[in-house]
Amino acid sequence: MDLAVSLIFHLGFAAIAVLLSSMFLVLLGAWQQWRVLRHLPTPPATSWFWGHATDFLTTNSPLTLANWTVTYGGVYRIRLLSKWAVIVTDPALVRAVLQASKTYVPKDGRMYRAIEAASHPRLPNIL
Repeated sequence: MDLAVSLIFHLGFAAIAVLLSSMFLVLLGAWQQWRVLRHLPTPPATSWFWGHATDFLTTNSPLTLANWTVTYGGVYRIRLLSKWAVIVTDPALVRAVLQASKTYVPKDGRMYRAIEAASHPRLPNIL
């Protein structure tokens, strides 16, 4: 109890309110992403914190993706930390996603740069 009182005294109510509201907004954003994508199948995560990110840090990550495609079909979702990603391997759906149209959504460059930095430079890359 003394620790909580000391924390409130030193940080102040405003700082604690900012911290709590920031945590709430991060959790709300993660929940909204999950709510939209929850109908898609997902492989079991290897970590509650990292999600599926640890599966991509191994040398056989392409085989992991291939196994997930066989198991979960041409469209499934994975979680990298608090960000959900949709994996599309069905050729017809890939064509529809990549074609520019009224419903075209630009790709997130931050995610691609992170994947490129983590992948081996001599491996084939379709990004």
